[in-house]
Amino acid sequence: MRIRKHCLIITLLCFSCLMNASGFMFKHLEVKEGLSNNQILDIFKDSEGFMWFATASGLNRYDGDRMTLFRSYNADPASLPDNYVESIQEDYKGNLWILTGAGYAIYSPESETFNRDVHEWLWEAGIDGTPALVHIDHYKNMWFYIKGKGCCLYMPESQLLYPLWFGTHQLPEGDITDIQECEEGVLLVYNTGRLVCLDSQTNKIKWQQDDLTRELGIEKQGIFTLFVDRDNDIWMYSPFGMWVYNPKQKKWLSQLADMTKYRSCNRVRAVAQDKQGRIWIGKDQEGIDILDKKTGEVRHLLNKADDERSLQDNTVMALYEDSSETMWVGTYKKGVSYFNESTFKFGIEHIGNINCIEEDKEGCVWLGTNDAGVIYWNSATGSRSAFPQNTTDKLITDAIVCILKTDDGKLWMGTLGKGLICYDNGRVTRYKKNMPEQQNSLAHNHVCALAEDKQGTIWIGTLGGGVQSLDLKTGLFTTYNTSSAGLLSDDVFSLCMGKEGSLWIGTDQGLSELDLETKKVASLKGTKSGKEYFSDQHISQVYEDSRGLLWIGTREGLNVYNPQMDELIVLGVEQGVSSPVISGIVEDDHKNIWVTTARGITNIIPAEDSKTGGYTFRNYIYDDKDGLQNCGFNQRSIKKLSSGEIVMGGLYGVNRFRPDDIKYNKKCPKVMFTRLFLFNEEVKVGKEYEGRIILDKVLNKVDQIKLSYEQNMFSVQFASDNYILPEKTEYVYKLEGFNDGWLTTAYGEVTYTNLSPGTYMLKVKAINGDGYGGGEEASLKIVVYPPFWLSVWAYVIYGCLAVAVLLLGRYLFPNAFKFTRSGGRVDVFVGLAEGQESQEMLEVRVADTGVGISEEDKERVFERFYQVDNPDIELSGSGIGLTIARDFVKLHGGTVKVMDNVPAGCVFVVHIPVKCSGSKPAEAEQAQVAGSLVEDVSTLQVPEPHAAPDAGAEPEEESNHIITIEGLEEDIRRLESDNAEEIVEERNIETISTIAPQRATVIQLVEGEDNEIITQVVPPEELPEAVTAVSGGRKGTASFSLDAEEKLNSLRDHVLIDPIAREVAITSMDEKLIDHAVKYVEENMARSDLSVEELSRELGMSRVHLYKKLLAVTGKTPIEFIRVIRLKRAAWLLRESQQNISEIAYQVGFNNPKYFSKYFKEEFGMLPSAYQCKEDG
Repeated sequence: MRIRKHCLIITLLCFSCLMNASGFMFKHLEVKEGLSNNQILDIFKDSEGFMWFATASGLNRYDGDRMTLFRSYNADPASLPDNYVESIQEDYKGNLWILTGAGYAIYSPESETFNRDVHEWLWEAGIDGTPALVHIDHYKNMWFYIKGKGCCLYMPESQLLYPLWFGTHQLPEGDITDIQECEEGVLLVYNTGRLVCLDSQTNKIKWQQDDLTRELGIEKQGIFTLFVDRDNDIWMYSPFGMWVYNPKQKKWLSQLADMTKYRSCNRVRAVAQDKQGRIWIGKDQEGIDILDKKTGEVRHLLNKADDERSLQDNTVMALYEDSSETMWVGTYKKGVSYFNESTFKFGIEHIGNINCIEEDKEGCVWLGTNDAGVIYWNSATGSRSAFPQNTTDKLITDAIVCILKTDDGKLWMGTLGKGLICYDNGRVTRYKKNMPEQQNSLAHNHVCALAEDKQGTIWIGTLGGGVQSLDLKTGLFTTYNTSSAGLLSDDVFSLCMGKEGSLWIGTDQGLSELDLETKKVASLKGTKSGKEYFSDQHISQVYEDSRGLLWIGTREGLNVYNPQMDELIVLGVEQGVSSPVISGIVEDDHKNIWVTTARGITNIIPAEDSKTGGYTFRNYIYDDKDGLQNCGFNQRSIKKLSSGEIVMGGLYGVNRFRPDDIKYNKKCPKVMFTRLFLFNEEVKVGKEYEGRIILDKVLNKVDQIKLSYEQNMFSVQFASDNYILPEKTEYVYKLEGFNDGWLTTAYGEVTYTNLSPGTYMLKVKAINGDGYGGGEEASLKIVVYPPFWLSVWAYVIYGCLAVAVLLLGRYLFPNAFKFTRSGGRVDVFVGLAEGQESQEMLEVRVADTGVGISEEDKERVFERFYQVDNPDIELSGSGIGLTIARDFVKLHGGTVKVMDNVPAGCVFVVHIPVKCSGSKPAEAEQAQVAGSLVEDVSTLQVPEPHAAPDAGAEPEEESNHIITIEGLEEDIRRLESDNAEEIVEERNIETISTIAPQRATVIQLVEGEDNEIITQVVPPEELPEAVTAVSGGRKGTASFSLDAEEKLNSLRDHVLIDPIAREVAITSMDEKLIDHAVKYVEENMARSDLSVEELSRELGMSRVHLYKKLLAVTGKTPIEFIRVIRLKRAAWLLRESQQNISEIAYQVGFNNPKYFSKYFKEEFGMLPSAYQCKEDG
């Protein structure tokens, strides 16, 4: 039974029992929307939410707002290898595998670059060969077909590889053209039509089907493509036909190639299944067939030249349904067409300019046009014809502004200037003003409104003649106008029969109510109490709903009047109406109100307040993006049909819809950050801005961006994965730290200027065009660094400078007071000054009115122990204070000088840079204190072995850079003698620099047993080697940075070292050690578990000692030392042996060929395979 059912389906497909395809309305993307080419070969949506289009000229990424193009450039190896892009897939890391005319390339979404050489990736996975076909299943496992070898399965998470080679693993030999998943595992199809199913658990062949191979023969070999639907039926198609195979029944359901008599099924290009289970079949030059497998119905979609919502091109190249149930169609010449049921909520019939709409008892619709009379339209079939067909009366071909089908079957039509027309079964009766054959005539020839009461009386609203009633039995007109009945105006635009036996009359001066029994007229310009007025007195339409509410349309908004409570509510643009110009009003079957305006329609949902009896309103706006005509609707041209369908007339025809059938997009959009701009310039990945890289990855992949205070004008662009109506997507956002409330924007961009330094969090949520969303938010941390003078380091410097000023004062101020007589003056000035090259400097001036300093003494006043010989000076010092002040200032990159004060005394001027003086990191390291070396000698950095001194370094001005400390003068003098050892022992000085290198002795730091740091006195002749050992061979002193106060305190206890740079000398003991280490590693080469601990035990030293020794001598850590020996042996084996790479990797101690390749490339700059090929060549 099931086979017969499927055969019936296939037969129906070929014989095409075509259904009306008007419900499938497409939106389109072409070159004008940014596509690089209109020939689409594949479509894909990635895990980030971006749409990708493979074209014949480049790869395109779409975010709903803009198209980003990726092309091939010969000068850029990180670009596409070829512009002809055939397919797109995504692996487990989010990378895209792109098949081009030049083979596969791997796209990295983080860097937006392409890896053209997939062999490196394949080699690391253990795959040898070039894949002709790659398939990534929904588990993100990767299937590779390598021509001539077979297939293999790679599981990235477990890094397991399962080969399925021809012959070895019983896989039939041949040319595989497609790989797809099915319930039982994986399907392979050959170019002969052979189907092979591999078990997903064992990766062994479960079944194979060769019937088609035997039937087609050799002459019909080619590219076969597979699609498996949710019933596990296998659809296979090629240029020779399409076939369906049911694996459960093990039978072919039908062969469509034999059924081409009525419709060709031989040229199928793509097959997909939508969420409703319908099968979409894209064909060459024949559009799309949509098959409902349950009912057997087929809808055929073709391009219609006069319908912009139809399929754009009849040759379909690709079909893809995304997670939002949107079906994307790639065409051959017209780009992309895409369909979603919630995109166009309103259908359209291009009939003409429709002024009025009426329905008869049979359900047929009568349309009054602006220039073609009346059109008879069958809304069920879509057929239409001019009416009437059996009359030549030209009046019926004029503009019809209102139309009424009465209970007796007559059709009444009002015109502008041509009076009233009645059509009754082929007979036309005309009513005009002052017609002699009529007993009394029409009051005016402009008829704008018609209505019928319960007695069958026709009510006529005219422009200039008021309201008339026509008694069909007597043929008499009765007139109600301003003079006879008290109407507000004789210009009547709308008539509405009330449920309480009254006729509501809309005029250009307000609303009148005619009691049909008493024939009395009451007028309203607002509420009866007179407290509120209509928003405008020019009434375009009046409509009474099922609640008894009056809906009054004007040119200045919609008025809702409750006669029972005498309450009036005005709804305008601010209250959610699409336009203040109201065209038409109607109520649907759910008592909701639909209002046409000059800018779309508004759906109003009233809700009654049970406590007050009043009403509240919830509004939804729709426009041309939802499928409406791109124009304003005509006045009063709206009608609800008996079927519940609502029809609205406009300039280009009618829009039609059933409120119950409207589909809403309930998928919450996901926000993607797309671009960052600085001063209107897009920030590129990896590009430096002001010496710093802002984006090391694309914006959507970073958690935060860091900006300087000068980068104070930036914009962040974002988009969402809502492609159904992206132009109606709204975004709510806030920048925490700047504004706490959510703001709304219709544009995917926010711009900020002059943000204060600090840390901010930008949060963005998206709401789709149907109001769904706002849940999931995207966040981006934004750090704006303060200017240097407001940074933490600046405040540290300020503190240091303050301390510096105080400490300078300790030596400068006593001098000033000491040499200033009683009654004199000492002035201190602290401020900022400009130095060389606009360098900002801290300036300290100490001016006194003392005895002053002579010119010859000014040159020597900063020398150690120098004192001015002046008999007038009562006090004297040690002669070291100014020296300490000078050296302290020099430590901070500053200067100090002395000058005369006018009229007496002297001025000491100190300049210290406010910002860093520009010393390099290596120089900064040399500003450390030797005593710190004793605390952690292991932190010394050892240079590369045999590294030459910096040839560009300038020699030091002095050989010592000594800062002597007050109270150490005697010790220093004693150091210049021959009893240095006694002084060291007495003062417990750990390391002392040379004052006179030819006579000095230093303390060498030595590592003793158990890694204990001990000291040892070094004779002068061994001074260079000792200093080199302490400093690690570097020029200058190895130490750590201190702030100003710590530096001074350290200087009081220690004296700086300034050794001469030397290369690290490798002694004979070192050579023996290295030989021993190399020999041991070579003997244990094949052992992957050889460890540093084992090597250190073999060499008889601690791991720390081995680390320092190998680093000092070879420049390598122990781990690197072992690895390099392994790699050099591997390189020799690659050159000399015939072993393959995996065998060599295991032989030299690597238990993973992937890591072996990685480290080999780091050491030799190329992969092992390339190295081997190079050597073989």
